Amino acid sequence: PMAYSQGYNPQPKLSFALALPVGVEGWQELADLELKAAMAPEELVARVNRHLAPELHFLRAWEVPLTAPSLTPSVREAVYQVSLPLNGSAPQIRAQLSSPALCDEWLSRPSIPVSVQRKEKLVEVDVRPQIRELLPLQEEDGALRWGLRLSAGQGGSVRPQVIMAYLLKDALNGRVDGWETQLRVSRTALILDGEM
Repeated sequence: PMAYSQGYNPQPKLSFALALPVGVEGWQELADLELKAAMAPEELVARVNRHLAPELHFLRAWEVPLTAPSLTPSVREAVYQVSLPLNGSAPQIRAQLSSPALCDEWLSRPSIPVSVQRKEKLVEVDVRPQIRELLPLQEEDGALRWGLRLSAGQGGSVRPQVIMAYLLKDALNGRVDGWETQLRVSRTALILDGEM
């Protein structure tokens, strides 16, 4: 019993917490869904999942009062996993990029300036305040992996691919050989106000 908007082209009253950046895979996204009639959360999950592709399914649902604030302003941080396939790369490059010292050194900087396109012009942005955590993860299927946690909110944000491309550029003294185009980014979680 989904609720729909009014007008010529009614749409389901469904809103996602935070838009995914282009090219980023979402693993556990949050959304508000309004119903016309009460339903047990477990029943909602079961009924919706019967109609979705196996790759896309509801994990869980819970009831929220209609007077509760929407999800978007409640999102405090986004958690990402970033992978980089290093097919046949030199062992010293692999060791350098997977070193915890690389992440520690990068995050110890007071400022990490990156250039981003904003309204048809290139501007420099300090992404250091946005980065909450960056750490190397276990290698998987011949790819290096990092965990990246970024603050979310009104201050504007920089795409995780851009941040990681600058890390690669810094680590390899500017010689990235197109590796930044092979970064695979997945958003694994959204952290709401009041959550750890």
